[in-house]
Amino acid sequence: EWRPPYFVRGYVNRREANESQELWFSRRRGAVFAHADTYCTAAVSLQLSGRKRWRLMPAPPIASSADLVDYHDGRIYGSGKWRPAFEGTVEEGEAIVFPPGLFHETLVPEEGNPACTASSTFQLQLPAPSGYVRAFLPSLALSHLYSEGHCRQRSRSSRD
Repeated sequence: EWRPPYFVRGYVNRREANESQELWFSRRRGAVFAHADTYCTAAVSLQLSGRKRWRLMPAPPIASSADLVDYHDGRIYGSGKWRPAFEGTVEEGEAIVFPPGLFHETLVPEEGNPACTASSTFQLQLPAPSGYVRAFLPSLALSHLYSEGHCRQRSRSSRD
């Protein structure tokens, strides 16, 4: 049985994980094009069966709205800004945690996988990714998370 690490346990994260959980099923050689989710919190992907290769990169530097990148599936490829900074394989029973605004793509390798793999994603409220947000604030502030209103709406509703 998977148990979350000590720093994510507690009522707030349990509630967030239960309300945001998604299940993903992929065949061998299945892939998800590079994109950045619209979550304003950290996301977790738990590999339930099989294995999945991940490539990730922080949001590209954005000096002005003229530098905006389309965060939707695969659109960053045509911009010339897709430069993965991290790559790794998540094995069955392992999880990957990533902050808001992080571009990521996945591939289910043919070798060593069952015909269908399964994973679950969910969000965590705590600990807040404050160091990451500080480091990438200019790019995040001009990203889809704020320009499309995802984080502004969430921060307003959390104060109500």
